[in-house]
Amino acid sequence: EGLDYDAERAEELIAASEYGDASNLPPITITVSGYGNDIPGYLGAIIQEWRQNLGVEVLVRQLESENFIYHIKQERDELFMLGWVADYPDPHNFLDNLFYSGSENNIFGYSNLELDDLLSQAAIEQDTATRLSMYQQAEQKIIDEAPCLPLWFGTNYILVKPYVRGYELNPLGVPDLSQVYMVQH
Repeated sequence: EGLDYDAERAEELIAASEYGDASNLPPITITVSGYGNDIPGYLGAIIQEWRQNLGVEVLVRQLESENFIYHIKQERDELFMLGWVADYPDPHNFLDNLFYSGSENNIFGYSNLELDDLLSQAAIEQDTATRLSMYQQAEQKIIDEAPCLPLWFGTNYILVKPYVRGYELNPLGVPDLSQVYMVQH
C-alpha cells in the first residue's frame, strides 16, 4: 500500500504547515534532464494538475544530461524526474540499487539501517520464497517511509504486422528476435 491521491488531504497539510495556504508557498522546482526546453507531455499534465487542484506554482529547470545526476546529488533539488529500468528481472535491481544506504545509485540520500540489513539478508537468501518475502518487506518499508515519490510509470506500445510471428517481450521488455519470423501474406 502506498500513498493515495488525495487533493483535499494535501490542502489540509498545506494549511497546517508554516505556509498556511498554497498562495504562500514558494514555487516548487522540478529538475529534468534534456535539451531545448522540451517538457514531456505527462510532466506538463502533472504541473497543470498541481496548479489547478492545489494552487501550487511549479517551475521546471532543465539540465543537460551530462550534468543532471551530479547536480541532483549535490544540490538536493526538491523534485527531479528520473527513470529507472531493470537491468535484470530481480527485486535486487531496484531495491538494493536505489535504496541501500551505500549504493551509488541512491541519489535520494535515503538511509535506513534496518532496511540495509534486510536487503543484505535478502541478497544472499537461497530459498526463493523466503527471499521474495524479504524483498516484499523491504519494499513495504520503502513505501511507508516514502524516500521518493513515483509520479508516473511509462507505457510502451508495440505494433506488429499480422504476418509477423513469434514477437514476444521478455519481462524486461526486450524481444527475443531469434524467435521472430514472417508468414506469407
